[in-house]
Amino acid sequence: NMKGGGSGSVAEHPFLYSVRWNLDSSAFSVSGPLGFKVIDSNPLNIRTERFFGQGIGLCENLYRSNISALVGGGTDPAFPKNKVIFWDDSQRRSIGELSFKTSVIDVKLRKDTVTVVLLDRILIYNFATLRLLEQIDTAPNSHISCVVNAGPKMVMACPGEKQGEILIKHSGDDKKFVIPGHTNNISAIAINSEGSIIASASERGTIVRIFDTRNTNEPLKTLRRGTNPATISSLALNKLGTELVVGSDRGTVHVFSCEDGPKNYNSSSYFYYFGSTEETSGIRVHVDEPSPTVAFGSDPGTFFVVGNAVGCWKYTYGENSSEAQVMLPETFIPRD
Repeated sequence: NMKGGGSGSVAEHPFLYSVRWNLDSSAFSVSGPLGFKVIDSNPLNIRTERFFGQGIGLCENLYRSNISALVGGGTDPAFPKNKVIFWDDSQRRSIGELSFKTSVIDVKLRKDTVTVVLLDRILIYNFATLRLLEQIDTAPNSHISCVVNAGPKMVMACPGEKQGEILIKHSGDDKKFVIPGHTNNISAIAINSEGSIIASASERGTIVRIFDTRNTNEPLKTLRRGTNPATISSLALNKLGTELVVGSDRGTVHVFSCEDGPKNYNSSSYFYYFGSTEETSGIRVHVDEPSPTVAFGSDPGTFFVVGNAVGCWKYTYGENSSEAQVMLPETFIPRD
């Protein structure tokens, strides 16, 4: 059982308010009390570093562009918390904004749409015109957001109005699908690039379910993360929806196969390979991070773990497995 992630605690590295991967996992952004950075994942490279000396609560980067959506955060926010600021870093200025009566909880950027999560509703805008396309009423949404796919036709998934439900909305389709996903409240959702598959976990955090976004009666697969309750901090599907990576507050990251039948993950000294049943086959790695944010890399058989305490780690599994801390936590702090 591998111990990755170095020493240190969140108390020692209190910088990050949020870590977010963009929709195609080509980059992640880190934001905190002084500003934000956008970091490309392949090759690993700091693309944007903006020091405001004031708080950015979240930064959502548009693919590999200069455009990000920013929301102020912390006790001294750089922008009002009820606004979404569209920031063009090549011009080093705001190029537009959306303003609301209540705080913005989350933003998702696609080339065609902007999805804004407020406490009790989700608003979808045309990105070019910022015209409101749709409003979806949700259950109060203070800690769990929506997910949007990267593929050509937009699919959005979010917690439904009833406990444990997931609402699926396909763009251009008036019908909304509701999945009775879990008995407890939803804590995390992931979607693949095409928008055909979602993964979901509840606040109990012991199992993750995989669903087809158009045939929502029964899960395609149920995957067991563990028997003890856990807070799932992050879920990510690979582009095709064939594998899932799960980060939790128990200091573990799991990789599962979402395909039928148990997958034979090649054994290696770096990873703990667990189970051979369909519901539990996969990889488990230990990380010293209470709230890991996970994503698959663009190269097959790679995934990343990012967090306040560990910085950024890259893992490769399969024939040539390896692990490496590729960025220290201190690297995340933007400099003046």
